[in-house]
Amino acid sequence: MRTEVVVVGAGPAGLAAAEVTARAGIATQIIERADAVGVPVRTSGGSWIASMRELGIASSLWHPIRRIRVATPREEVVFDYDEPLACVLHVRELYQHLAERAIAAGATLRLRHNVQGPLLRDGAVVGVRCCGDDGEDEQHAQLVIDASGYASCVAKPAGLQAGFGLFGLGAEQEFYGPGFDEHEAWLLVGDAVAPGGYGWAFPDGRGRLRLGVGLPRPPSGDHPRAGLQRLPAQFPGLQRALRGASAIESHSGLVPFAAPRHVRLVADGLMVAGDAAGQVSALVGEGIRYALHAGRLAGDTAVRAIRAGDVSARGLAGYESAWHARFERELHIAYAAHRALLQHRDADWDGLIAQLRRVSPQDFACALKGDFSLRWGIEMAWKHRQWLRPLAAMANAG
Repeated sequence: MRTEVVVVGAGPAGLAAAEVTARAGIATQIIERADAVGVPVRTSGGSWIASMRELGIASSLWHPIRRIRVATPREEVVFDYDEPLACVLHVRELYQHLAERAIAAGATLRLRHNVQGPLLRDGAVVGVRCCGDDGEDEQHAQLVIDASGYASCVAKPAGLQAGFGLFGLGAEQEFYGPGFDEHEAWLLVGDAVAPGGYGWAFPDGRGRLRLGVGLPRPPSGDHPRAGLQRLPAQFPGLQRALRGASAIESHSGLVPFAAPRHVRLVADGLMVAGDAAGQVSALVGEGIRYALHAGRLAGDTAVRAIRAGDVSARGLAGYESAWHARFERELHIAYAAHRALLQHRDADWDGLIAQLRRVSPQDFACALKGDFSLRWGIEMAWKHRQWLRPLAAMANAG
């Protein structure tokens, strides 16, 4: 069968793009190296309800959070929400749901196939080289969408980027037990918790709690599993919640952090989306909603380009411009804030929590989400004048 679009990677970006192109009647093939979609889990699944609704993700695939507790071993602040804003995604179920939607739209999915690099003709990408259970083969296509994660197995050899220099490395255990408050999420910070990073405890509403630690690479050379084992003893409330619970899954993952425009998003015959493009909030390591948006934008552009008979970089440029117009500002500020927070020590974190006690739940949610609108910045600067200089520095940092 003739393939017009090859999507590399069955994560949220790739599956979202494939659904769009297949629904438009374009022959679409998804190539995934794993044995199953959504396995293993590599993300904690924290996200935002408004974004999930905008993206058409059913409420059965996420769990609402009504309270966010931010704590060091010495200080804490609690934000309560009568109308929940944050949520925890059922990650495996969400990914497989996205795969079902793409397949129902007409896409085909090949599991256990590892893409080894692009096929090039006169500098343009015209397909990919694969290796699967049945040996090596070549898959030609008019257009390739690289959604292969931080490895960027097509974009990197095609010259769109030289690789990422900063990552977040996470380790997580998923517990089943009776003692969790299913409406409360914890964010845990401090030198003893995760120097330069943070810990988390996210309930998913099914009697499960995801407990994790994420560290930056570099500068940290430690593995987050060591911090994960120490975490409950540092927070008595969390230790009480884990009584009678047992871990039933272990997860780990690596997410790239990069300033916007670190990766070119288009070349002749090629688009890049999701982690492969560094489309992640460096502030909290959140990537799923950005990946879904990027995949849909890439899919829409692919449909127009193929129908117009122009899959050159110029014909695909609408994707890059649409992405930057919507998300560049917030991801730039999130990246700058992450770089600034890498310097925080225990006293800084304790002082920040003291300041957060004067922040409204809605303003805190906007900051955590990365919703750094100009109006929000002016209001925050007026309400909290002592933050004006740090906010300006973060907004203008490189």
